[in-house]
Amino acid sequence: MALSLKKFMELSKPWDYDFKNEYPWNEDMPVQIDSISLFLKYKTTPPGFDCDCCDLANEIYALLWGCSPMSGRDRWSPRYSLGVLEDAVKIAVDSFYDLVIFDKKSLERETMNSFKTTYDQAIKIEIKKQTNIELSDYQKRSGWIDIQKLKNDHPNILEKVDGNKKLQTFARLTHSIGNFTMLINPSLLNYKGGFNPGRYPLTKDYWDLSLDLMRKELDEDELYKAYIKSFYLEGFVDDSYNAVPLFTRMTSPDMPEPQTYSELDEFLTNVNNRITARGKHIVSLLKELL
Repeated sequence: MALSLKKFMELSKPWDYDFKNEYPWNEDMPVQIDSISLFLKYKTTPPGFDCDCCDLANEIYALLWGCSPMSGRDRWSPRYSLGVLEDAVKIAVDSFYDLVIFDKKSLERETMNSFKTTYDQAIKIEIKKQTNIELSDYQKRSGWIDIQKLKNDHPNILEKVDGNKKLQTFARLTHSIGNFTMLINPSLLNYKGGFNPGRYPLTKDYWDLSLDLMRKELDEDELYKAYIKSFYLEGFVDDSYNAVPLFTRMTSPDMPEPQTYSELDEFLTNVNNRITARGKHIVSLLKELL
């Protein structure tokens, strides 16, 4: 059931609220459902709803950052006004004249840390432990795990993966206010469809790698620093504004995803802590503004 901003702020832990609950679920929705099952159910819903641009999210963006959906766009594929970033964009444009090729007119919304990629990777890590299962038998042509087929053949694998409490927490926090932000489109040449889908091949939606990529592509450090400050992303960077790794990529440094259980555990600990901390900060700012 959709919440008003007032009701959202009355929750005991607004930063922990799962925006998947904003979807207009049918009455047959189970009263008790774990966070991973809710995520998978959400991913099977028809197109026409996104957590990070639902009415509640948009109201928060407008209040915090002055970013509102621009007219002339599809309801579920919005671009947003520059809001708090307008002055920084103007300075960057004035400094570099017409040489600046990033999108100077709008921002796009983004769920920073994707759950789907990590969930798939957690399953792959567990499958690789098994001597009687071939990973390739359960991968679709796209590379994603065929969860239903795996559930039919080896339900114990999913039971073990879904029993990971930190993974369950991430399934909830991935669609919480602490994991939502706005994105600059750093290159109109390289990211014609937007930086959101454009970052995936190189980063697999890991936010530390995404920030590094954005900084490199933007090639305008003052604007990048203004972006970090404007959207309360300091918890994801160090004092020099370099992205702090979400986990140590020890096994395969060139691979964005965790390759072992220890890497997965480190990632889940860090990502959950950072999303929660940013969410609490956002909620405290909302309280001051309301």
